[in-house]
Order: sequence, then structure tokens, then C-alpha cells
Amino acid sequence: MKALAFLLGVLLLHIFPVLPSPWLGLLIIPSLLIYWTVPRWALVTSFALGLLIALLQAHWKLASDLPATLENRQMLVVGTIQSIP
Repeated sequence: MKALAFLLGVLLLHIFPVLPSPWLGLLIIPSLLIYWTVPRWALVTSFALGLLIALLQAHWKLASDLPATLENRQMLVVGTIQSIP
């Protein structure tokens, strides 16, 4: 059940139109403390942990910017089509 609650938290993040602030990720610390100390709140905190971990990972992935040396430069990008669905 906890794994399902965690998955639902991750899936909830995917329907947000905009990512919430990464500072919301700081709530992961109290969520972990509640998860370990109050067993009856395990499902709620599993849901919150899924949401918060997905949020932090999304911000981490989006933080990889284009290197400054490549900004404002024209580049030629070449690719091939492997297959057409």
C-alpha cells in the first residue's frame, strides 16, 4: 500500500501545469521524520515523499542548462530518422 501511495504522489506531480518551487522540497525532512515516528501516517507520508522526491528530481533535471560558451551561437544540427511509427 505504501508503494502505491508513493506512486500516486509521483503521478500527481505529472498533472501539475507548472512545477512548484524547489523550496517545497524542504518538506521532505519533516515527512521522513513523521514517516519513521508515526506509523499510522505512513500512507500519507509515502504519498508526500513520492511527490517531493519527484519534484526535486524534476528540478534537478531541468537545472542542466546549456553551457555559456554555446549560447547565442548558430549551430548546425544533423540527425537521421531511424524509423517512422
